[in-house]
Amino acid sequence: MFLRNVLVLVTALTLSVATSAQAQMEVVISQDSCVTVDADHARIYFTITNLSPDYQSICSFQFTPDPSPASVECTVIGFGGEDLWVGSSNLDGGVWFGVPPTEYSYACLGHNDSQSGFYITIDPSGNCCYEASFTNNMYETWWTMSWCVESCGPVPVEPNSWGVIKRIYE
Repeated sequence: MFLRNVLVLVTALTLSVATSAQAQMEVVISQDSCVTVDADHARIYFTITNLSPDYQSICSFQFTPDPSPASVECTVIGFGGEDLWVGSSNLDGGVWFGVPPTEYSYACLGHNDSQSGFYITIDPSGNCCYEASFTNNMYETWWTMSWCVESCGPVPVEPNSWGVIKRIYE
């Protein structure tokens, strides 16, 4: 009987720890890819996934360089999104993305929704961190987290003759 009670207690504690760990995960930012645009610019594509357990929506989010203001490598010099999301530069070198209020009913990210196709453009040598803050349809910040990106940098090129290239494809 004692062993059974201990087993039940350990199981309950394990479930409690697992549940509280899951509850702490509100938003996931996934770096999907990095594309070198040219020698001075790298484009970081990312996806936002809303895992809010209390069903908060994401109607806007902002990346603020950490530390702020941004170093030259971490200043966002370009940005874009999908569908109805619009963006604007911040004075501190970051970027804001949001859904126009007229589109809230179907463009905000609800619980378990995700949106891919966002990107920021930074210096290719920058491995940068940003404070990401997320707001609901009332512009209330309900989640803040740190997000670090790895820039892809320029692709190295080795000089080759036509004969070397031709042998690769024979």
